[in-house]
Amino acid sequence: MILPSKSVPQANNLGRVLGAAQAVKNGSKTDLEIANFLGFTGTNEAKSRQGRYYRRAAQTLGLLSNENNNAALTQIGVDYLNSHIDNQRDMLIQILFRDNLLQLLLPYFQIYTEGIQEDVIVKFISSITNLAPSTAKRRFSTVKSWLKYVNVLKEEDRKVSLTSQELPLIEIQDFTKPLLPRMGELKQYEIVEERVQKAVQSFNLEISGIQTERANNAHHKLVNFVAERVKRAGGRPTFNRLIDLATQMNTSQYIFEMKSITDENASSQMRKGKVQLEEYKYLQNLPEAVLVLVIETLPTKYNWWVDFVETASPIKLLWDGNNELYASPKTREELAFLWQ
Repeated sequence: MILPSKSVPQANNLGRVLGAAQAVKNGSKTDLEIANFLGFTGTNEAKSRQGRYYRRAAQTLGLLSNENNNAALTQIGVDYLNSHIDNQRDMLIQILFRDNLLQLLLPYFQIYTEGIQEDVIVKFISSITNLAPSTAKRRFSTVKSWLKYVNVLKEEDRKVSLTSQELPLIEIQDFTKPLLPRMGELKQYEIVEERVQKAVQSFNLEISGIQTERANNAHHKLVNFVAERVKRAGGRPTFNRLIDLATQMNTSQYIFEMKSITDENASSQMRKGKVQLEEYKYLQNLPEAVLVLVIETLPTKYNWWVDFVETASPIKLLWDGNNELYASPKTREELAFLWQ
């Protein structure tokens, strides 16, 4: 079992889930007070049951905490409810995709961009939670209603897919999970988790360095720059604490590493990026993945690196220049979707 069944969302009405958070902001603490705010009627016992139902769903999304029937807003809940209405939808999408089940489903939406049969997803949910198929189907109905609420789900011929242009760049929180899994092949989860756990001692130091680099404005710009091109081509890019960007286009898988560059650090940054990409391919158990190194600029004295990287290794080299993406003619042809 990859996901405890109690972690799978149940509350179909996302508006009421958000209302539970609003109730707490307005002073409600107990399940009964939340239910009264939401307008439920009946006995106090029945109302408390309804209030608890939606309060727990708000907890699942990280909006609320609770101790001894005393609910409180989390920082995520405070930030969401205090945000400007123009920003709330994007924030809510990010919040939804932090949900444990949606975190596991997102890579499949990323891979199967033309849509996934609903019964395939239900079977997958049942396999990772040990829920009965009928219960898994009801739980997936909840997920669909949440995604419809923020207008990112498409349904057609009993297939579901995500609208790539509407989605922000989503982080897969658990970096021991596959970024590009193959549906139904649960062995990949075991392989990736085992490999990452073995490497975690060395990564504890590396993650700190990665987070420092990601705080760099140039690095952040590169990630968003490439992610937007991937989305424009119909891909659903994701990332985790280690990997800057990953996506699948048609049947090909891509792992991207971004590096900010100066004349002084160009050699070390490009060497580091090359090694990191090879490590990530191994850790994610993606032997056929296309590795792409994206650098901030290509210093003139390192022009030879274009030929070196692409002939001595399977890595593709891209670089930014005046908000335009550059590559060798061969790489540009092989990664044509980035220039669509």
